Amino acid sequence: MLNRSISHSKKVAELVESVGGFGGMFWTWMLAHLDRAGRIHGDPEVLKGMVAPRISGITPEVIRQTAGKAHEL
Repeated sequence: MLNRSISHSKKVAELVESVGGFGGMFWTWMLAHLDRAGRIHGDPEVLKGMVAPRISGITPEVIRQTAGKAHEL
């Protein structure tokens, strides 16, 4: 079940510092598109279209880097 509280973890700050502003921005915007179980489609091209279709700074490569770094953290 999806936790109903917002984490105060420093991991989000570490994510933004490591992948840059667009990566951190994308990560937070993506949260609004999660399903009830906290899941979302994993294809970077699909995520780009869902979350930030008209923002040129958020590319599928930025999404891949962000997801990879988030997985590490």
